[in-house]
Amino acid sequence: MAQRIIGIDLGAYAVKLVELETGFRQNRLHALREMRLLDPLAGESALERAVRTLKVLVAQLDRHADVFALAVGSEATLRALEMPFQDARKIDQVIGYELESQILGDLEGLVVDQVLAETIGTGARVLAIGVDREHLRTTITALATVQAEPRYVGAALLSYGALLGKTLPQEPVLVPEPGEEGAEVEEPKRAVDVVIDLGHMTTRVAFVEAGRTVFARGIQRGAVEITQALAETYRLDEAAAERAKHAQAQLLTDPAALADPARRKLDAVLREALRPLLRDLRQTFAAARAQGIAAPRRLVTIGGGALLQGLPELLEAELEVPLVSLEIPLELLPTRDAGERVLPGVALGMALGAGLGGHTQVNLRKGDLSFRSDYSYLRGKAGYLGAAVMALLACVALNAFASLRALHKEADVLEASLKRETIDLFGVAKLDGAEVTAELTRGPQSGIPPVPLLTAYDVLDEISRHLPPKDQIKLDVLDLDIKPKKTTIKATTASGKEIDVLVEALKKIDCFGDIQKGKVATVSGPGESAKDKVELKQFTLTIETTCP
Repeated sequence: MAQRIIGIDLGAYAVKLVELETGFRQNRLHALREMRLLDPLAGESALERAVRTLKVLVAQLDRHADVFALAVGSEATLRALEMPFQDARKIDQVIGYELESQILGDLEGLVVDQVLAETIGTGARVLAIGVDREHLRTTITALATVQAEPRYVGAALLSYGALLGKTLPQEPVLVPEPGEEGAEVEEPKRAVDVVIDLGHMTTRVAFVEAGRTVFARGIQRGAVEITQALAETYRLDEAAAERAKHAQAQLLTDPAALADPARRKLDAVLREALRPLLRDLRQTFAAARAQGIAAPRRLVTIGGGALLQGLPELLEAELEVPLVSLEIPLELLPTRDAGERVLPGVALGMALGAGLGGHTQVNLRKGDLSFRSDYSYLRGKAGYLGAAVMALLACVALNAFASLRALHKEADVLEASLKRETIDLFGVAKLDGAEVTAELTRGPQSGIPPVPLLTAYDVLDEISRHLPPKDQIKLDVLDLDIKPKKTTIKATTASGKEIDVLVEALKKIDCFGDIQKGKVATVSGPGESAKDKVELKQFTLTIETTCP
């Protein structure tokens, strides 16, 4: 049965929503949507404002979703831990002790979950995510009020593994030519890609290998710093600076080659605003190398900040990593909303992670915050469940009918076999099994022994032993048919008298009764020439017997 999964990202600038339908054989996107946060109300918190915006997006859905998956962003704390083992149960048992030395405060106030980032020999690198329990409870309660209670609560930093696994173009696999004998074989390089999600308040960096996030970091810098720089330099209010950023801001490839001083000034303002972010990105790359992460082979930029013209190319040059673009595969192409300007990467990654399964994402709905489905969900599925039950009953009935028909055919075969056997045994057909069993149990008392006293072979032996000697009869048997109650002999003799001699001899057999002699015909016997041929008497004897 197809399932609708909604991935949610409550951003600081906009709310992103992805609607993914997952089935047995295919997965398909139905919506990629983003809505800027609604104007704040008096006394409204940031969470309440985001949830109110989400309510508008949820109301636009064709039907209520089956599963909601929420990504937590800057509220989540990530720690990388080295474990001497890889068993998930052991890691779950000791994760609290390992985090005590790395997280300030009481762990009882956190909800913690972890994923295996990579294996290192017999050990493993684990990424642990912690979120304040009360903040998470408040968020879940707020989403429940707009009919969007999440069954899965994951981390935005870990959503990029599933995202890149489906949308990153696959590089062609190059098969090396066989080298000379004895030459060293170079080990394949680790295929690590890096995604930089440039948000409004936060920039997230994730190193992804084989669909798993192996290293991640959240940087508290984002596109808002560009807005602030524009507002300060050009003396604009925040709204005007935001509009100028979207409409006019552009990083120049070669500022010195442009004669327009206003464009050069704008480029200088943008570069100055981005300087701290570039510094933190370089430090993040250095920290990844210190953790043993291989140098990334490709760079992906997503998020609203990536729309700034020239910024992706600037990051490519500064970080010295080739830039690529994400591509939604044909199997996931949305049926509508395909013209969105920004790919909602975190929301899409959460939906893919929840829909396609795997162990690349945490689920913070644990313990007292575990998801508890209600009867409204079952009521919503009552039609599907009823149809499934009816289909199941129809299949059971069809199978029972087919089995009954097969049994009837088998019964007909067994009845025909019983009929043949009883005719051979009793002379008449008997189809009552109990009667046949009783008759066989009584044995010889019934007058018909269950096992013949003489077999056809025994009758043949009796006939051979009772035949007259060759000096009395010249007999040539043409056909001998031994059946229950009757034996037929077709033969030739030299004269009619010899036939009588044969009949008298056969009467001496105990189980032979009345012997009837058929018509006697005169036939020519064998000879070397026509003159040598002799006349023979051909006859048939029909004998009533009590054997075999």
